[in-house]
Amino acid sequence: MKSLIAAGVLLSLSILNAPATPQDDAFQKIARDYIEQYLQSNPEDATELGDHRFDSQLTDYSPDARAKDLATQKESRDKLNAIDGSQLTGPNNIDFRILKENIDYQIFRAEELKEADWNPLVYMRQRNGFQTYASGWKEFPA
Repeated sequence: MKSLIAAGVLLSLSILNAPATPQDDAFQKIARDYIEQYLQSNPEDATELGDHRFDSQLTDYSPDARAKDLATQKESRDKLNAIDGSQLTGPNNIDFRILKENIDYQIFRAEELKEADWNPLVYMRQRNGFQTYASGWKEFPA
């Protein structure tokens, strides 16, 4: 029994310590670029995640901005589709599947749901973001 547990531990450690492949490097670059683009396009989300580089901005919901965002999502999906996910090691294999599903969902939201056209709650994110900033303001004595 102990040898079975030891073998399982050694196998799992060997999987976690698998050497990175060129596919891993390509995926990590795509993921970094995607996340950077996402944070720039969704500054309220960036702030919520603790990235304050875009605090002075709000999400642009104009049709042109939404079309540009959709094109960027599709471009990122095409880049991911060019990678063989089965060749990725360790956490990159899992992150690859998560990112791909997330991008597919964002494309679905833009092409099918089109929430910004009918759902006023989409715009509430900006209002809530402002309330978050305003809650930190202190009244100054007169």
